[in-house]
Amino acid sequence: MHKKMLQRLALSALLLTGLPHMSGAAWAQSVPEIRVSVQEFRVTGNTLLPQSRIDEVLSPFKGERSLAELNAAATALQKLYRDEGYGSVIAYVPQQSGTAGVATLAVLEGRIQRVAVVGNQAAGEAVVRRSLPSLVEGVTPRLRSIDAEVQLANENPARQVAVSLEAGAAPGDVQANVSVSESPASRWTLGLDNTGNAGTGRLRANAGYQHAGLWDLDHVLSMQFQTSPEKLDSVRVFSASYRAPLYGAGLMLDLFGAYSDVDGGTTSTVAGPLQFSGKGEVLGMRLGGQLHRSGELLQRWAVGLDHRAYLNNCAIAGLPAGACGTAGESVTVRPLSLEYQLQWAGDAPMALQLNLARGLDLGGGHAGEASFTAVRPGAKPDYT
Repeated sequence: MHKKMLQRLALSALLLTGLPHMSGAAWAQSVPEIRVSVQEFRVTGNTLLPQSRIDEVLSPFKGERSLAELNAAATALQKLYRDEGYGSVIAYVPQQSGTAGVATLAVLEGRIQRVAVVGNQAAGEAVVRRSLPSLVEGVTPRLRSIDAEVQLANENPARQVAVSLEAGAAPGDVQANVSVSESPASRWTLGLDNTGNAGTGRLRANAGYQHAGLWDLDHVLSMQFQTSPEKLDSVRVFSASYRAPLYGAGLMLDLFGAYSDVDGGTTSTVAGPLQFSGKGEVLGMRLGGQLHRSGELLQRWAVGLDHRAYLNNCAIAGLPAGACGTAGESVTVRPLSLEYQLQWAGDAPMALQLNLARGLDLGGGHAGEASFTAVRPGAKPDYT
């Protein structure tokens, strides 16, 4: 995707440079080689870059310069726009004003004249365009922003988009083409496997539901339930998640929760019949986004906050409470986490993920130091 978009933008630039009044080469053929003293560069047409960045790039071209060197200055200026992601901007040497010591460079900032959306059936054009906020008529497209928006939009499981840019009918016009491929936004899933055990039943039945187009905002709701067909009262696991893309900010918000209630029944041991059951609950959120992309190298970050309660009940017939040791203890953890992911999306995909978590000592049931020590001696609620 990234390479194709870059090729489209480069093509747009080549098409835009085909204007006769921009050809420095033609001027050079008709005018004898001369050198001029350049003490100042005056750039017209720029609205995108700070003047300090432009001055920094053009400073080496001051002094006695030929027309070829002035064209080189324009090329350097155009490269500055490319490096900032503005592939449809052209810099050139226009007819000079004749002011002593001043060389003028002109900038043509190609602007989106039309956005064409094709292939969408379920989602309206407004929904698709909301996911690509950089594609606005009258605005110079920035490849870096468009690429990040496409990645974020394509995290929706029901829709994928691709963007290409091409030259419009008039000089400086750019047309943005958005192609859309869709799958059903609402879906059910059913599953059956043998991942259980003898105590709770060998089989596990799963049912799930997902809707990936809530409120026409690309919000995604997912729900799942799991049980044991052989022992319905022994296994009950519920989970749900809600994902909300914040397209304007380039962020993704995830909320999730889960509840489990598993009764392991009675197991014969050398110490006597052992009864074990456990309940758990998880609530959490993640807020994440993308960092600067370099070619096929992707970077992501996320900050999260979780509440996880592990409530265990263990007893051995004929023995006092606590005979199960740490296996029967309950604990609640509330980690604040920071995640970083580095992913290579080339021919041999690779990924590196780093996680840093800090436990928050907020008190409450099974969240104090005594509960942590019971589970593992020396453990503390404010762990890292």
